[in-house]
Amino acid sequence: MASTFETLLQALGAALELDLAPAADGIAEVAIGPRAVCLKPVAQETALRLFTTIQSPLTPACEQLPPEVLARALRRNLFAEQTAGHIIGLFNQTLILSVDLPLEPLSAEELAERLLLIVRVADEAEAELFGAAAEPVPPGPTEAEPTPEMLAFLRA
Repeated sequence: MASTFETLLQALGAALELDLAPAADGIAEVAIGPRAVCLKPVAQETALRLFTTIQSPLTPACEQLPPEVLARALRRNLFAEQTAGHIIGLFNQTLILSVDLPLEPLSAEELAERLLLIVRVADEAEAELFGAAAEPVPPGPTEAEPTPEMLAFLRA
């Protein structure tokens, strides 16, 4: 008997006219344009994790990301407002955009929409984080001199 994840993959594959199946590691990959989005069941197969990379066109994967890029990623990630509820994480000097969705009420059509959303968010994040016009990051708390207003919470 197929799992909920496999059934959903089959329905998505039929809708997209693709042959989708999980690999031996349990992860399925869907190519949307030049971007690959991975799908993996998590939390005892009650949720589905979608994830993709946010890659620099200039920095090789093995090199450290510049601190400015990491600061912009943290700022973009703040409250998940600029990521449409997705989370930007760092794994081996690669930025990963991910989101967990409840698996049970998810339909193939909703999953297709979520796949398009994660691709759009990843494309926007790449443009902001690695684009030539990326604005400089304002000084953070470690770079700025503390003011009495910044330290007021310590006296409260």
